[in-house]
Amino acid sequence: MLDHLRYNPDFPEQLIAQATCPIFRQALDVYLDPRVSVGYAEASIRHWQYHAHQLIDQLAHDTYRFSEDFCIYAQEDLDSMIVDSDYPRITADLYIDLRELLLRWNIAEDIARGIVKRVEQRVAGHRKYRNVSRIKIFFKEEIIATLPRKEQPYHLIRPPIPSDRDILAYIRPLYITIHPLEVEIPQIYISFSCAWDEEYGLAWIIRGDKILYVGSDRKLQPWASEESFSILEGNYAYGNFLLKHEIPDLRE
Repeated sequence: MLDHLRYNPDFPEQLIAQATCPIFRQALDVYLDPRVSVGYAEASIRHWQYHAHQLIDQLAHDTYRFSEDFCIYAQEDLDSMIVDSDYPRITADLYIDLRELLLRWNIAEDIARGIVKRVEQRVAGHRKYRNVSRIKIFFKEEIIATLPRKEQPYHLIRPPIPSDRDILAYIRPLYITIHPLEVEIPQIYISFSCAWDEEYGLAWIIRGDKILYVGSDRKLQPWASEESFSILEGNYAYGNFLLKHEIPDLRE
């Protein structure tokens, strides 16, 4: 159901409303394309609210696969950034690079220095610890011990996800958009921020009872045919995994 229906002050031809997202139990803004009727928007929201819990397991599964591939293929996970073969000997260069990683993810410099210093202290005097694999373990442990969960850089930590639904803790719904279709099948487009892709975020598109899209929130055509979605690169709803060479396409 739509609440607080009003005109968008920035785009007077567009209506905005609010609706409760049952999975996240919060009210989200709903943006109505000027070409859709309020009745169609309400029908789409009601359909989503009724069917959301039947779809959430698959949505979470696809979202988790997207997060894993993105971190690996974008080379923004710790194992990609700190490659063992690049450090045949444990020297100050490794610790400098670890500190630079923390700074890259907006960790305050004094905190970053403290984390790296504690890693150095744990390694010092223990020959068996003087290898990159062990240092990366210590590095993750010190980040987790030092930073609140919400401030831990997802790319570096890659937290364990015991079940697919646990990935939902790392995404935040922003708003819903209702677009026109040639046939008035209920459809919603939900945009999210997510821990692994802070620039573009995540999108879910659900048409009727069908999950059409799970992946990066990028230049999508939500009115496109189901066939078009089924062959779209990086659409995890259809198992179209990202390939490493496709990552730059997300950044155009």
